[in-house]
Amino acid sequence: GTATSADGQKILAVSYNGGVFTSLNAGTTWNTSSAPAQPWRNATMSQDGTKMAICAQNGNICTSADSGNTWTTITAAGIRDWRGIAMSGDGSFGIAGAGGGYMYVFSI
Repeated sequence: GTATSADGQKILAVSYNGGVFTSLNAGTTWNTSSAPAQPWRNATMSQDGTKMAICAQNGNICTSADSGNTWTTITAAGIRDWRGIAMSGDGSFGIAGAGGGYMYVFSI
C-alpha cells in the first residue's frame, strides 16, 4: 500500500513483509520507519502528510501524527484482517475496514 501528500513531497509505503517506509522529498531518499513489523496491507495520509495511518492483515492499525517519525498502535481496534484504510483530508479522523464486515473509526 502507498499514500502521498497533496503536493507529492511526502510518500508512505508499506510492504506485506513488515516494512514501512517514508520519503519527505518526493521519493529522492527513503527512511525505514519505526512502526512495528507486521504484514502491512494498506496506507493513508492527510493532505499535508503530517498524519498517517497503516493497517495490517491479521494485525493492527497504527497511526502517526509526525510524518511517520513515531507510531502508535490503536489497541482498541484489535487484531483483525484489516483490508483498507482511509483518512479525512485534514487527518482528524480515519476509517478502516476488516474482513467479515468490521469497520473501525479512529481519530489522530
